[in-house]
Amino acid sequence: MRKVLKIELIIVVVVIIIAILHPVVSNNIKYSKAEKLMEKGNYSEANDILFDLELDKFRESEKLREICNAHISYGRGEIDMAKYYMSNVNLNILSKKQRRIEKKFIEQIDSEVDDYIAKKDKEEREYEKRVKNGVPFVGMYEKDIDGTKLGTHTSVENQYLNSQNKKYKK
Repeated sequence: MRKVLKIELIIVVVVIIIAILHPVVSNNIKYSKAEKLMEKGNYSEANDILFDLELDKFRESEKLREICNAHISYGRGEIDMAKYYMSNVNLNILSKKQRRIEKKFIEQIDSEVDDYIAKKDKEEREYEKRVKNGVPFVGMYEKDIDGTKLGTHTSVENQYLNSQNKKYKK
């Protein structure tokens, strides 16, 4: 009887230890996989893995996700967002290899961000100039169309309905 109780106690202790260690070991494996994916440049997949780890508040997963988001934003052409994400990153949490990669990435962003912002500002000024012209154009925001020679959206709709001899009801 005592022998059976000792065996049962040992089994219970082993099961408890496994239950406690499994998530930690599993998260460590996922974290290492995400780091390797980042080193290979697969930031999207690494970001997905790190998202799950971030929910568990595991190690530096949130900070690694910012690096992934920076690379993803850069890939979309959103250089200003990439700069924003990288400005919050502490490179000391990275391996030496990854730190070198990210330092080069930061230098690349810094060299491009000024040109990118200047280009965006120029596009915005050109858009504003076209809006002030008063003539509607393709790509114009609806709020800006209201200020053109066409008038407000509802007045155009009223004119159409009146031309059909129908009363406009709102």
